[in-house]
This record gives sequence, C-alpha cells and structure tokens, in this order.
Amino acid sequence: MVNITISLAADVVAYKLITLGPALLPGAPLIFPLTYIIGDIVAEVYGYIAAKKIIWITLICELFFALSIKLIIHLPSPHFWQYQLAYNAVIDPILRFVLAGILAVVSSSFINIYIISKWKILMKGRHFWLRSLGSSAIGGFILVLVTILFGFTGHIHWSKLTYMVLSVYSVEVFYSLLGVWPASIITGFLKLEEQLDVYDTKTNFNPFK
Repeated sequence: MVNITISLAADVVAYKLITLGPALLPGAPLIFPLTYIIGDIVAEVYGYIAAKKIIWITLICELFFALSIKLIIHLPSPHFWQYQLAYNAVIDPILRFVLAGILAVVSSSFINIYIISKWKILMKGRHFWLRSLGSSAIGGFILVLVTILFGFTGHIHWSKLTYMVLSVYSVEVFYSLLGVWPASIITGFLKLEEQLDVYDTKTNFNPFK
C-alpha cells in the first residue's frame, strides 16, 4: 500500500516543474525514489518474487488510476463550471506520464531488484548498503532516462531535457545515499522479526513469468 501510494502521488505531481538551486526537475523524483528503497528491502528479505509482485500490482493500479482520471475529466461539465481548462492543463497528461512510467519501471525496477538479488548471492548476504546503492544507481539512471524522454519530449526543449535528466539523476543518487542507512536498519529488523532471509539461488528472474 505504501508503494502504491508513493507511485500515485508521484504521478499527480509529474508535470509540476521545480527549481532547487541550480537543479531543474519535475515533482515525481522527490517522491518516487522511495519505491526503490522499498524494492530493495522486500527483495533482500522476502526475495525477488515478492518484490516482482509488488511492482506489477503497483503498475496495474497506476494504469487504472490514470485511465479513470482521463475518462472523468473529459465527461461533460455544466456551463457555469469554469475549471475545465485547468484540469486539462494539469491532469490530462497524466496517462502519458504513467505509460512512460510503466515502460521505465519495467526496464529499471526489475533491473534494480534483479541486481540486488544476484549480488546478495555473490556477496553471501553481506554489504546490503553497497548492493542497494549500486542497484539503485543503475536502475535509477534507466528510469530517469526513459521517463524524462518519453514523458517530456515535445513539451520542453532538448537542452532543458538534458539538464533535467542530470538534475533528476542527482536527486536520485542523493535519495539513495540518504535512504540506504534506514533501509539497512529496517532490513535487519525484518530478518530477525520474520526469521526470514531469502536467497534467490533457483529463481526464474523473467519479470513476465
């Protein structure tokens, strides 16, 4: 539920542009990287299969959310209601962003949990913080590249797009550095509480199976 809530919140603020010092970025990257932390924790404790299910359920919910909004805002309105143009400008592009996001997540979040699961076997379960940082850095770069290119091409000049990719990726890396220590604590707690520590030695890593 937390993962879905974060993703839907990110969808709503996807086209809100923000300047933080020299950085130019949309609102989503300020929220969405938290899903990588959740994915790392779930993959580490419960295994790749559990993390994969959470990703697919979240994507289905996002698609339903976007389609519902797209349909409802284009239903007929009474003549005295004056906010249709505002809804069209702010909310109508959400389906495009969600579709771009689905493509990005399929190509990045699965890579993220795949890497952390494989490295867990390679490192015999040690150095979660290092594996989390590495997998998030690789998966996050793919996510940023795909989402920005598909979500904003045609709306923003190429020079601004390039600058936005660099800005957003910097925020992603910062989030990873900030979140890895709480994630390590939560992971350690869950392993003790659940008496569980899954190693995906015989797992089929096909995300579509």
